[in-house]
Parts: sequence; C-alpha cells; structure tokens
Amino acid sequence: MNGKTDFVLRPTVIRRDVRDKFDSTEGPLQERLKYLKDTIGYPVRFIIDWALLWNECEPNFADKSTFVPNVLSQLTSFCDALASQVNDESSSWTEQLLEKIESVREIRVNVQVALSGPDLAKDSSRQGQSTDNQTSAIRASDDQTFFILLIPSKPLVSSTSSTQLLQDLDKIFSTAPEPSKLEEDDEWASDSIQLQPILTPVASFSTTSESAQPSIQSSVPVLSALPRPDLLFSRNTPYIIHLRYEGHRVVLQSTHQPSLNLIHDYFSKWSRGDPLTRDKVPLLRKTLVASSLGPGTYYDTLVVEYFSQVSSRSGIILNPSLFECFIESVLGYEAVGRGNANAGGGNGVFWEFRRTAAFI
Repeated sequence: MNGKTDFVLRPTVIRRDVRDKFDSTEGPLQERLKYLKDTIGYPVRFIIDWALLWNECEPNFADKSTFVPNVLSQLTSFCDALASQVNDESSSWTEQLLEKIESVREIRVNVQVALSGPDLAKDSSRQGQSTDNQTSAIRASDDQTFFILLIPSKPLVSSTSSTQLLQDLDKIFSTAPEPSKLEEDDEWASDSIQLQPILTPVASFSTTSESAQPSIQSSVPVLSALPRPDLLFSRNTPYIIHLRYEGHRVVLQSTHQPSLNLIHDYFSKWSRGDPLTRDKVPLLRKTLVASSLGPGTYYDTLVVEYFSQVSSRSGIILNPSLFECFIESVLGYEAVGRGNANAGGGNGVFWEFRRTAAFI
C-alpha cells in the first residue's frame, strides 16, 4: 500500500505510531485507500519522509504522541475530498486525472509542511496558500502527474474540512486557455518583423557594488535556524549553474531551481517535432531530476538529450552555445570557469556560471 517506512527517526513514540497507524493494513485511512483504488482503478500512494516532516514540526508538538494522528487526519481528509471529486459524474476532472497518471499508474501524493509568514511570502510556488498555516492545501506538480499535500506544522483542533480540499482539487485542471499559436504562414518571416536583441536580463537586478558582494557571516549559523534545502539554496546567492556538454546531451545542475525551471520551459516550448516520426515526437527530451536533499519537489538537475531514435542518426549533436547564451543573456549569470569534464571516465566540456545579485 504505502510501503514500509525506512528512515532514521529518534522518538520511539513516533516510530511506533508510524508502524501501527500508517504502515498498518487496518484503520480509517486504509479503508479509504482501498475504496479509492476500487473506484479509480489505481492505488493512492502517500510519499512521506517522516524524519524531514518531524524536523519541521517538532517545535510545535510538545506531546509527541499527537504528531502522527495529526498527520493521518489530514491524509484522511484528502482521501475524502478525492473520493468526492472522482464521484462527480458531471465533471471531466476524473478523465483528466486518468490521462495524467497513465504513465505512472498510481496517484502519488507528496506530503510536505506548509509554509507560513515570511517563508510563504518569499515562495512563489505556494501562491494561494493561507498565510495562517492552520489548514491543509493541495496543489499539483508542474507536470500534474502527482499531488502535493501541504499540511500545517502545528497541531490542529480539528481536521481540515474535506470541502476546502475539494475546492483545491477542482482547480488543479482548471487552466487558462493557451494563447493562440501563430499560423503556419510564409508571411511570418516578412521584413516587417524586426527582431530585437536582448540587451538586459529578463529579471532585473541591482548592479551596485554593495549588493553584488555576498554578505559575510560574523558567526556560524545555528543549524535549527536554517530552512530546508529547496528554500535555502533558492534564496541565497551566489546562484550557481554547472553546464556539462557530452555531445549527445547537456546536463545542467544548479542551486537555483527557478533558473532551471525557466530553461526547461523555454526549450520545451520551442523544441520542434521530428518530421520522420508519425506523431512528430519532440526532438529533445528534457528531464528535471529531483535532488537527493529535501522534499521530493526540489529539482537541482536538468538533462537535455535527443530521443534514442534521433541520436542514432549520424551528424546530429546538441548545440551547447544556446544554453550558454540563455544563461548569460537572459538569466544574467556570469561565466566564471571552463574545463574538461572527465569525471567517471567520460568526455565533455564543463562550464560554471554564477550570479551574485538576487532576483527580485
């Protein structure tokens, strides 16, 4: 069902509750999961790193025995909301859900702690979440293949209303219509269209020497005061991007996930289809890879490569200069190093880019 837990969690009472109440095959949550599998045809799997969850919630749970039941109450509310949503025969929501999860063949729910106060204001990915951190909320991953359940870090007097979660679910596939695409017309390339060079980065930033200098810590920070990795590295400068070119693919690794997201989205938007395939499969495969640190929604690596049937053709290679130009001219990074990438016996070229001014 949910899989056995495999983590290092010191409080014995929490390990026991996870084993007896979450991993157990019986209980209110398990009954709801069985119903959903029978109704939808796919299992629901909660992805929970209990150790990370406890690290964020521990200051608010003096009574450790209430922690796991508090989390489980939010999971059951999610199941109730999902059951109501899929049983709504007047909506096409269920059909859209089945299309999205067809490749993974399960409904994945990544459980994370909701942000609050200043942390929430700085995190654009939590737009629409209540700032009081007192209720759960649901959002979808960028590709809409799994849900993210944001639960409060504090004990709740009562579980979140499934009606509120139902509203969150209903909005997930309610996307704005895409802008109309340009007609395939020979006139698009007429002389009347003037292409303007990019003179400044898309995101403006301060150029004063004071703001460009990294702040100097007078003492080593306290561990408990540091946020989780996805927040820490996305907010603090310098932002760093490593680009490795291997002929058949380009690998980008970065501390700043929004930069990787923009590179991914831009090259996805303009990647043309292969005319030699029946369905005009995009020439490029672009894969965001989750970091080994923090919650599973923090991506620190982007791999861009040709699909296998394309890469086998002679003479077709990726052009790394497109990525170099985008990183420097659009994102405002500065190239600070270049060399051979021979790690692991491989061949290739390696670049390092840095940006010391924070995005506004």
